[in-house]
Amino acid sequence: MEGTGFKLWYTGTAANNNGVGVLIDKSLKIGVVDVKRLGDRIILVKLVIGDLVLNVISAYAPQVGLNGNSKREFWEGLEDMVSSVPVGEKLFIGGDLNGHVGTSSTSFEGVHGGFGFGTRNQEGEEILNFALAYDMFIANTFFRKRKSHLVTFSSGQHTSQIDFVLLRKEDRHAYLDCKVIPGECVVSQHKLVVADFHFKIRLQRNKHNKAIKEKKDCYKRLHQDKCADNIEKYRIAKKSAKRAVSRARGQAYDDLYQRLDTKQGEKDIYRMAKIRERKTRDVNQVKCIKDEANQLLVKNEEIKNRWKEYFNKLFNGGNESSTIELDEPFDDNNRGFVRRIQEYEVKEALKRMKVRKAMGPDGIPIEVWRCLGDIAIVWLTKLFNTIFRTNRMPDEWRRSTLVPIFKNKADVQSCTNYRGIKLMSHTMKLWERVIEHRLWKMTSVTQNQFGFMPGRSTMEAIFLLRQLMERFREQKRDLHMVFIDLEKAYDKTLEAKGFRLSRSKTEYMKCDFSAMGYEDGDVSLDGQVVPKKDTFHYLRSMLQKEGDIDEDVSHRIKAGWLK
Repeated sequence: MEGTGFKLWYTGTAANNNGVGVLIDKSLKIGVVDVKRLGDRIILVKLVIGDLVLNVISAYAPQVGLNGNSKREFWEGLEDMVSSVPVGEKLFIGGDLNGHVGTSSTSFEGVHGGFGFGTRNQEGEEILNFALAYDMFIANTFFRKRKSHLVTFSSGQHTSQIDFVLLRKEDRHAYLDCKVIPGECVVSQHKLVVADFHFKIRLQRNKHNKAIKEKKDCYKRLHQDKCADNIEKYRIAKKSAKRAVSRARGQAYDDLYQRLDTKQGEKDIYRMAKIRERKTRDVNQVKCIKDEANQLLVKNEEIKNRWKEYFNKLFNGGNESSTIELDEPFDDNNRGFVRRIQEYEVKEALKRMKVRKAMGPDGIPIEVWRCLGDIAIVWLTKLFNTIFRTNRMPDEWRRSTLVPIFKNKADVQSCTNYRGIKLMSHTMKLWERVIEHRLWKMTSVTQNQFGFMPGRSTMEAIFLLRQLMERFREQKRDLHMVFIDLEKAYDKTLEAKGFRLSRSKTEYMKCDFSAMGYEDGDVSLDGQVVPKKDTFHYLRSMLQKEGDIDEDVSHRIKAGWLK
C-alpha cells in the first residue's frame, strides 16, 4: 500500500491457502496501538481515537468439509481473542465465517435481525451461538434488503450469505446500515460488505495550510446553502487546494533529490531507510502500554500508574537498605575522601561537565555556573561543603523528570524494554562529579573490564575472545563458554550483594574442537538450566561454536543494509 497512505496488517501462510488482514485508512493508522495474530485465520487490530478504543477482528472460518478439529480450534481461538477485549471497548468482527444463519431469527432474537438470506445450517448455528454467548448481534440481518444486497458469495447458480459483521449489542445505537455492494468483487466469488457506524470522534486536521482552510470554509458554506455560487466557490477552492498539495509534494521531492548528491544526502538515505523499517512495524507509537498481566492499558491514568508502579519496583524494590556499612575504618590512604572540598575540585569538575543538555525540574543549566565564573566557584564550594558536613542535600535535588527510552528490541509496549532516563538538576550532577573524581582516585578497575573505560574498547575483547577460540581449536581442546547478562545493570540501584544475573538472557555455548564426542552436560544457574546455543551475539559480533566467521560476515552485511 506504499504511496496510498493506507496500511495493511496481515497474517497468513507462505502457501497462500488461508490469510486475513485489516486495512486501515491513512487518517486512522496512527491510532493503532496493538496487533494480535492467531494462526492464519484470526487477527485483531486495536485503535485508540480520542477517548474511543476500537477493536477490529478479521476472521476466516474453516470451510465446510474440513475436519472437526480445525473448526473447534478456530472457534476456541476466536473466543479467546474476543475474551481479551475489555468491557467498555468497541468490538467489531468481520470475515468469512462459512456458515448460513438463514432468514429466520427463531431462538436467536436480538442476535439475528430476521432479515438474513438462505437456510440455516450447522455452521450458521455455531455463528449464532457464538454471538449469543458474547452478547453480540449480526449486523447483516438487521435491515430489510433486496437479495443482491444480502448475497455475499456467488458461484454459478449458487448464492449464499457467509460473510458477516458482528458487534456488541451495547453499540446497536451506533449502527446505521450494512449491505453488500453487488458490483464490487473483493476476491473471486465474494462480494464487498459495507457496514456504516456513527461515533463522535474529533480528528486533528491541518489548520495551517491556507488553501486547505479556504476549501473547508467553502464546504461549510455549501453545506448551509447549496446555491450555484457556493457550489462554484467550493469547486474552485477544492481545485486550488489540490494544486497546492501537489506543488508542495513536488517541491519536497525536488529538494530531496538535490540533497542526495551532497554529504547531508547520505544521512538522509539512512534516515529514509529507518523510516521504511519503522513503517513495517505493527506499532510505532507507545502511548498505550501493557500491565503485568500483559493486558493493554489505554486510559491515561492507568498508563501513568503503570509507569509509576514499574519504576518504583525497579528502583526501590528488593533493597532493604540503601546504606552500606564499611567494614574497615578510614586510614591515611583514604582519609582524603572526607576532607574539605576545595575550589579547584569544583572548577575541574565544572570543566568536565557537558553543555547543551536537558535540564531537570529546577531549569538551571550548567552553562549558568560557567558564565558566572569565580563567583559561582566560591558559592558552589560553600554549598557542597555544607552538604558534605550535614549529610543532607537540597530537597529540590530529589525531584526529577523520568523519561522512558525504548531499547529498540522486543515488545515496544512492555515497560521492561525501556530504560528510564532521569532529567536531574545540573547542579546536583556537578556535585556528583566532584565526589566521583575522588572515588576514582581510590578505586582500581580490573584489566578485564572492556567498554566504558578510556583506552579499553570492546573491539579488544572481541579480538581476545577469537584468539582464545583459535588457540583451543589448534590444540583440539573443547571450549565451554557461558555468556552472562546482568539484570537491569544500568536501570536499577546496586543491591547489597552486587548485581543480579539475568537468567533469561544467560546462555551457554560449547565449542567441540576435540571431536571426541563426549556426552553433553548441562549448565544450571540456581537450579535453572542455561539454554545451549550454536551461535552467540557478543558485543555486535557473531560467535559460532565451530569457530568460523561466515555467520559474523552475514550479520554485519545485514546490519549495514538496515542502517
